[in-house]
Amino acid sequence: MSLIQMIKFMSSGLVITAELVPLCVLTTLVAGLILGILMYKKIPGLNIILFAYKTFMRGIPAIVILRLLYYNINLSSAFFTAFLGLSLYHAAYVGDIVRGCFEAIPKGQMMAGESLGVGYWTIMRKVYIPQIIKPMVPMLCGQYVLLVKDTTIVYVVGVMDIMWMGRQLMALTFNPIAGYLLIGIFYYVLCALIELIGRRVEKKNDHKGPTRSLSSYY
Repeated sequence: MSLIQMIKFMSSGLVITAELVPLCVLTTLVAGLILGILMYKKIPGLNIILFAYKTFMRGIPAIVILRLLYYNINLSSAFFTAFLGLSLYHAAYVGDIVRGCFEAIPKGQMMAGESLGVGYWTIMRKVYIPQIIKPMVPMLCGQYVLLVKDTTIVYVVGVMDIMWMGRQLMALTFNPIAGYLLIGIFYYVLCALIELIGRRVEKKNDHKGPTRSLSSYY
C-alpha cells in the first residue's frame, strides 16, 4: 500500500479527530472559565462540590472517565461519549488554571470595585478577565496539547478516529512503523497549530494597552 493510499485510508479518522478537538477546546474553555470564577468566589456548599469534582478528575486517567461513561450511561453515540468524557475531564484542569490566575490578582481590586458599587460579575468581566489572559494563554496551550494527545484513547469507546483507523491500517499492512509515523505526524501538526495560535494570542495581547481602571466605567 502506497503512502497516498494509507493517507486516504486514514482520512475518515482524520476528519473525526479534527472535529472532536475544536469542540472539546471550546467547551472546556467556556466551562473552565465558569468553574474558575466559581472556585475563586468560594460559594459555601458549592465550593465543596467543585473541589470534589476537581480532585476526582485530576486524580484518575482520562480513559477511566471514558470507560465509566461508556459502560454506565447510555449516550446517543460514541462520538458524544468521547466529547463529554474529555470535556468533563479537561474542564477541571482549565478551571483550576483560571482559578489560579484569579488568585494571582491582588484582592484589593475586588474590594475597590465593590466599594464603588460595581457588581461581582461586572468586576470579573471587565477587570479580572482582561488581566488573566496573558498569563493564562501559555498554560491553556499546554493543557490543550494534552487534550489533543488524550484523543488518542477515544477509540476505546468506539470512536473511529485517526488512532482507530491507524490500527486498522497496521492490521492490513503489517507495517506498524508507517502507521504510527503517520499518526505521529498528524498529532504533531495539530499540537504545533495550537502552540502557534497561543503565540499569536500572546503577541496580540502584548500590543494592547494597559487594562482600564475601575474608574473608567463611571
